[in-house]
Order: sequence, then structure tokens, then C-alpha cells
Amino acid sequence: MQRFLLRLLTTFIASLCTISGYAMPVAFDGQTPGTAGLSALQILNDGHSIGDGLYWIDPDGAGGEAPFQVYADMTTQGGGWTLGLKTWYQAGHHGNAGAVGSVIDALALKGNAYKLADSSINALIGPSNSFDILATQTGFNPFYSTGNNEYVIVNDYVGQWTWQTAMSASLTPTVMESFSTLTGAQLWQGEFLFGAGGYGLNSHTVAAGSINPGGGSGCTPGVGTHSSSSWHHFYMGASNSDSYMYVCNGAQHSSSVNMNHLYWFRSNEFQTAGGGPVSVSASSTVGLLGIGLLGLGLLRRRTA
Repeated sequence: MQRFLLRLLTTFIASLCTISGYAMPVAFDGQTPGTAGLSALQILNDGHSIGDGLYWIDPDGAGGEAPFQVYADMTTQGGGWTLGLKTWYQAGHHGNAGAVGSVIDALALKGNAYKLADSSINALIGPSNSFDILATQTGFNPFYSTGNNEYVIVNDYVGQWTWQTAMSASLTPTVMESFSTLTGAQLWQGEFLFGAGGYGLNSHTVAAGSINPGGGSGCTPGVGTHSSSSWHHFYMGASNSDSYMYVCNGAQHSSSVNMNHLYWFRSNEFQTAGGGPVSVSASSTVGLLGIGLLGLGLLRRRTA
């Protein structure tokens, strides 16, 4: 409620500035702690994206945790992705529900582990618990590939996110897709059955009726140098803490290799703060003034 009132007051002030001939963008654009957005998706939906990079978000709203910076991917497959987890074999944060590391380390090759708090990830996903995951990597496994040649998206997972333990199977069917990092072309589409042990979202089981990607043998085309019918793994964190992405680029595992995996989150809710520059006619000023004064009075009463 408090966050809603703040948005209402911000809109009111922006409207008066527009009437007076001054352009004032509505807040929640992610450019400062004071204008932190809900998520990368909300910032994108409201037209505030300035491309991939750092943004401020406050997913639990005013009165909760302080705003913090995140990396956002605003371009890949529609954009709106918030980076939530950087991991690799023995990264040291497996089972930790809290925030780990600094956003400065998030895109670096290994170095320091990084993750948002589980509560922050669930807050930016929203109450529906329905979300997509973008899996990318920094570095690659040279034994099975010549480069970092694919990224993978898990669409429409429904369930509670956690890094403390393994996540259960999705409450609804999911669709997994592999894409070429070089051309953007889709390499494979199918379904993995999640719920395997470890940490986060894990699977090594191809759903009935789906083509086995086989590390590339079932992809069009495969982009690794080796493939096997037994390679159909998507592990954020196995029970031994290793991360696996065995889809179309060979066996990309982080143990014994100088690479790490990154996991980005995007809600399936339509998230908006009602942003964008406000333009109203002068005849609306009286109504806006009344709304603004009412909101200010309620806000003062709530915070008294």
C-alpha cells in the first residue's frame, strides 16, 4: 500500500510538472536507489530500459530490504532478465538462502560467488510463482566444445525458488529451449522433468515425447565437438555442487574447468509500476491535486 501511494504521488507531481512545461519522468526506472524498480522486467515494461547493465531494484517494496543493484539482460529473447545466481563446482554458497557476494563480481569468470537472497528472487518473481530461467555461462569446457556456443531457457516453471535444497517438479509443464549464442537460432526444444537432488532446479530426465538433445546429437545443429545420448542434464547445483548444462554444446560442467554458470530470472506476471512520462490536460489538475493530497494524508497516517 505504501509503495502504491508513493507511485501515486510521484505520478501526481510529474503531471503538475508537465502542465507547467517541465518534463519529469515517473520514478521506478532503476537508475538510482530512490527510483529502484521491482525487477528488470518491470523496468523494461515501463519503457525505462537503457540496455543491458546495472539497475537498482527493490522487489519487496518500501519498508522491506533496502534497494540493491543487479545486472539486467534487456535484450535476450525479449529481455527483462534479472541475474540471480552465479555458481560453479565448490563455489561455496550452496544451501545458502541469503545474498552472497557483490554485483561487481557477478559477470567475472569465477572469482567470488554471487547470488541474490532467495527471498529477493521470490519477490521479483511475484505471488504467482511462475517464472522463466535463462541459463548462460562464462568460459566453456574445451574438452567438448570450441566455445561458449549456447544459452538455454526454461519457460513456465511454477513453484517456489530455493537455493537451500533441490526444487520440486514444476506444477505445470515447462518448455526448455536451446539457442545459439552466435546466430540466436533455436537449436532444440523439449521438456526436462525437474526435481532431481542437489540445489535449485535440476534434471537429467527427458520427458516422454521430447527429443533427447544428447549434448548436440538431437539438436539442429549441435554446436559442440562431442555428443552422447546420455547427455541431457540441466543442473544448477548437483549434490556435489557441480553445475551441468548438457544440451546442445557438449558436456558443459564446471568441475575441473575454468568456467561458471549464470542463472537469470523473469516473472511470467505482467509487471509494471505505471511508469513513463505523464501528460495531462490542465482541466485534470484539480482532480490530480485531490488525489495527491489524499495520498499524502494516508501516507502520513501510515508512517506516523
